This record gives sequence, structure tokens and C-alpha cells, in this order.
Amino acid sequence: MDNEFGGGGELIKHFLVDELSERVGKQEKVLELCAGPGFIGLHMLETGFCEEIHLSDFNVRALPKGTKAKTIVSDGFKNISEKYDLIVCNPPWFDHKTYFFEIENPTGRSLLLFTDEKWRLHKHIFITASEYLNEGGYLVLNDCKFSTHPENFGNLWKNLELIESFNYSNITPPNIMTSISYTAIYRKTNG
Repeated sequence: MDNEFGGGGELIKHFLVDELSERVGKQEKVLELCAGPGFIGLHMLETGFCEEIHLSDFNVRALPKGTKAKTIVSDGFKNISEKYDLIVCNPPWFDHKTYFFEIENPTGRSLLLFTDEKWRLHKHIFITASEYLNEGGYLVLNDCKFSTHPENFGNLWKNLELIESFNYSNITPPNIMTSISYTAIYRKTNG
């Protein structure tokens, strides 16, 4: 699988899915938003974390081909029409400029983390996600601890509550993703 569009998903997929298995249990239908090549979502399907995975990204070239996943070209939720038990998202981490991290990866290329200018996508996710979650469903965001905090967008949460957040400080050896990221789990509420 091509890591050019991965945004770090390859480096964190094992840890994230293990943590989610313990914290929310297996899920039937999952959407990976901002999926790129779908490292996280495909790993969820391969490990039995979910029965069905949909992968969505605004970049058609980033989405994988020839997998068991349904792929959707969409900027955020704009072309999403179904509901899910869990939505997992590893959105762009910075709001002001593009960062390059020189790290070792299977293709030997640098990973490029694009910007989310003025947090447009983050805001869209928090305002809209609950409309695409089944009752009691979960929104899971993997984000950068140097640019956001799980409660930064609290004033925008629409029918969402923060259940918990965690980091990967216990992972050895650490990699760039486990060193600077955290994961926040939100649950859809009734009101």
C-alpha cells in the first residue's frame, strides 16, 4: 500500500486499534474519515474490529483500490449518506502551515501532513459528526498534542460528549506518531 498519502496512519494503526478494542469494543459498521490509503480502517477490518469499513477522503488518488472497503470521495461529510457505529478520523494536525517530518517509512519518502486552514475541517467534523452516527455511536479523533486539545472545539460539539482521551507514551520504541499524538473518544448523545 502506498504511504505517500498516509499522514502517519501506518505508524499508529496497531496501537490505535488495540486501544479502541479495549475501550469501546468491536463495532459493526465503521467510517474512516480523512482516510488517505485507509491504513487504520483496513487494519480494523483485517483484525475483526469491525465487520464493514467505509473509507473517505477528498483526494481520490489517496483512496485504496481493490480492497473490501467501500470508498467515498468526500470533503468531510459532504458526500456521506449513511450512519455508522464508529467514525475514526486522523485529520490534518495543523492550522497554519504545512509540516514535513523526515521519518523512515516503507516507501522511503517523507510524510506530508497537510494543514486544516483555520480548523475548517475540525469544525465541520464536530458540528456534523453526530448526524452520521447511530445512537450511542463513537467519534474517534487522532490528533497532535502540540496543536489541539480534546476539548478545544467543545463549543462546537453537536450532540457529542468527550468520553476520554489518551496518548501513547507507554509505546516502546516510540515513533513520530506515538510521540506527538493523542486520541480522543466522543460518544453521540441524545440532545
